[in-house]
Amino acid sequence: MRKKDKILNYSAVIIVVELLFNIARLFQKTVWADECFTIELVKNSVGKIIEGTINDFHPPLYYLICKLFCSILGYHTIVFRIVSLIPVLILAVYGFRWLAGKFNDLTGLIFASLVLMMPTSFYTIEIRMYSWAMLFITLFVFYMVDGVFYRDKKALYISVVWAICGAYSHYFALLVIAIIYFWMIVKTAIQKKEDLKSLILPIVICIAAYLPWIMIVIRQMTGEKAYSMGINSVFYYMKPLAGFICIMFGTLRTISKLTIYEALLTVILCILFFGSSLIYIIKNKKNTDNEVVLFRNILFLLIFTFAFVYLAGCAMDMMSHMFVARYLYPLAGIFYILFSIALGALIKDNAGLIRKICVVAGIVIVLFDFAKTLYDEISSDRKQEVVLDYINDSIGENDMIITDSRLYNWIVFEYYFGDVKYTLSTDQEAINQEAGKYDGTVYYIHNTNDGSVDDPGKDWEYVLTSELGENEMVLYKFVGA
Repeated sequence: MRKKDKILNYSAVIIVVELLFNIARLFQKTVWADECFTIELVKNSVGKIIEGTINDFHPPLYYLICKLFCSILGYHTIVFRIVSLIPVLILAVYGFRWLAGKFNDLTGLIFASLVLMMPTSFYTIEIRMYSWAMLFITLFVFYMVDGVFYRDKKALYISVVWAICGAYSHYFALLVIAIIYFWMIVKTAIQKKEDLKSLILPIVICIAAYLPWIMIVIRQMTGEKAYSMGINSVFYYMKPLAGFICIMFGTLRTISKLTIYEALLTVILCILFFGSSLIYIIKNKKNTDNEVVLFRNILFLLIFTFAFVYLAGCAMDMMSHMFVARYLYPLAGIFYILFSIALGALIKDNAGLIRKICVVAGIVIVLFDFAKTLYDEISSDRKQEVVLDYINDSIGENDMIITDSRLYNWIVFEYYFGDVKYTLSTDQEAINQEAGKYDGTVYYIHNTNDGSVDDPGKDWEYVLTSELGENEMVLYKFVGA
């Protein structure tokens, strides 16, 4: 057997094992507010789903994909999570083949492993559109590179499919696609003007396919549900970047809960990945081989796209909707293309101690982060079971729950509690007035993540502290007159 065939066989085994690690996470029961929204929306008819997305802030494709799968397999949480895992598997396999063809099997294996095992795998089973958006954007880049760099006209037209799918999956994916097209037009006009015509028709097709939804986008950005966060400090606008770094390189989800070991592991991974990329750039600064030129092209594309997307996100935050780190997630696949090329070269070029340290450190930290994510999910399920058991045993349909949390909106209560009455109150006086005038038993849930009233007063009896919908909470029972 040839050496390449052996590597391919080992790669297949490694990818399967990594997939099994992700399958182990499919059984998580805890869902947070946005996931509750997805589940409840997809239970409706196709028409109602589209209507629901029009009234929300996301395009409809992801919800329709969920509808297709759930119509066949049932509306179970695990089915929704499988839907989110599918695009990650597709990207891992296709990315392996694409990079193995352009570079080598090791580079392809590193890419597949990054997609399946890096901390971004937190979103691998989340019941939202982010893994699909990453798939569509990365496939779009793969085919655009084939079309522009390797002058494959068929690939250019296939890339249109992924561009349209991406645009209909998430608005930041739409933004990424628009910026990449702009970059490709400018670059081609400067370097290969004769190839410019081949880009025009694919772009026209993409625009035409999105025209039916463009007025809805404008309405969502300017309608009643749009809200401005105002103009804030420079530090405020750096928070999505810090959050994205945590999404890419750490198990951390909330910056305010940063621990020393999480910060240290995140920094080490950042140094490993960005350091290997910098080494690759420096070592090949005068190299004109196709592989190196390809790396440079993707690098400049990513820098240009990320900068403009980030600025657009900050502008959106000021005008219509809050800019959060996970909106940058669709770009993760492009980062992984570059990291896999650089790491593959570093491993091949350094046969001594440096290679061993980098490989061992990277594998250990990534596995630790993945295990930490799995442990947190199991722990969250157990904590939530305590809350749900108490509510099922003690709270009846004539009782009421008061909460100070906007994260615990109506969709969360409908998902977890069925017909239990609830109301939102954000100050102590209003909470006690609401409880005092209600005839039945009243409970109060304080969300420690976004709630404003940690102590409802002397007329309340503490019941338990636990977790619900990926948020830490404290439950009280009203015992006043």
